[in-house]
Amino acid sequence: MTKLKLFRSRKDKLGFFLFLTSILLIPALIITVRQSQDIRKKAYETTPESSVLALNVQNGPAIKNITFSINTPQAVDGIQFVAYLDYQSPDNLVFNLPETAINNPGSPGLSIITNTIEHEPANNRYKITLSAITQNPQQPFPTDHLLNKPIQIGNIHLFFDNITKTSTATLSFDSTITKVISHSTGENLAGNLPTLKITFQPTPTPTPSISPTPTSTISATPTSLPTPTIIPAETTTKLYLNLEGTHPNGLPNLTTTLYNQAGNIIKPVGPVGLGWNQQTNSVQFIASYNLPRNTINQPLYTFIIKSSKHLGKAFQTSLIPNRENIIDRTETLILTGDANNDNLIDLEDYHILTTTFNPTLHQPNAQADFNYDGYVNIKDYQLLVKNFAPGQPGDTFNSTNNKTPPVTKPTKTIGKPITVTPIPTKYPK
Repeated sequence: MTKLKLFRSRKDKLGFFLFLTSILLIPALIITVRQSQDIRKKAYETTPESSVLALNVQNGPAIKNITFSINTPQAVDGIQFVAYLDYQSPDNLVFNLPETAINNPGSPGLSIITNTIEHEPANNRYKITLSAITQNPQQPFPTDHLLNKPIQIGNIHLFFDNITKTSTATLSFDSTITKVISHSTGENLAGNLPTLKITFQPTPTPTPSISPTPTSTISATPTSLPTPTIIPAETTTKLYLNLEGTHPNGLPNLTTTLYNQAGNIIKPVGPVGLGWNQQTNSVQFIASYNLPRNTINQPLYTFIIKSSKHLGKAFQTSLIPNRENIIDRTETLILTGDANNDNLIDLEDYHILTTTFNPTLHQPNAQADFNYDGYVNIKDYQLLVKNFAPGQPGDTFNSTNNKTPPVTKPTKTIGKPITVTPIPTKYPK
């Protein structure tokens, strides 16, 4: 009986086993690759939000160095933050922010816009503001090889002495202002913001503090005024406004709201007019209002000026009823750069500019066309950079105080705001 041979030679036998092995290994390899991809995808999706911004402190006998760093899985358009250092120790801490706080060789880089520390002694705290955007709106930060790696974005040196007892300070971010904007999605990647607690030990030779001599405050005795006689009268108002970036062929979408001293809105009578005044070289707004005629005195009214691309601007003025009131406010520049019309000029507006930036494409209705020339180009970039101020909104009407909120100036500022207008690499126009 003849035996059936499966393989004629050893070579055939080896080829069969190699074929069989490949059949078994290829599916296993595919499964392994898919599992690896799933693991990497899951690791990306589960990256803790708090890892985007980090704080670190190095302790020393008379100096502490706080480092701010960013670690992001996505390229971003920039970063802005306001942090508060609340302290319990006496007012004898000295801070310093280097002007070259951001330095990352091998990447397109960031331009520092704001880099200040303001002392608010009434609140026992320091306000730290840092903002930076990409030097080129078409090149996000950082480069690919720096993604998912910690990058230092700034540091603070704290010098202290003459502390009589152990004291603590807390450094925390303002979540309403702090933003790390993704270039691809516009999402704020800041996530859960870290908090840092710092302990200061007493020095051996404390210096006694001197209490200021209290001063007495003399309050003026209010005088009663007679009830005015009110007679309604139609009043025409012409406003001349210096809205940055506007010109005869580029007028903004403007909203002008008039408030009386009681905080009530006075609506215009009939249509309003918006145009360009050649004599003042400014935007002209014309409207008529029914105003009460006061025979005793002339009350103050508040105008709130807001366009879809400009910060809100408030000013008070008296209006004479039954007359044409000409109000020239061209000496006050109303800043542009508010692309999303939220009364702020910050990273969200810059993201809109980066996503629509195209010097050769005609975009007559672009949100980031701040000079109304129909293009989103380097001129619009420079306007936004000049006016970039996260956490500093435009004016609004405060109905509680019947006036616009006052601007609180710090008693002491360390460092100066930095305004830069870098020229990106070659553009077609």
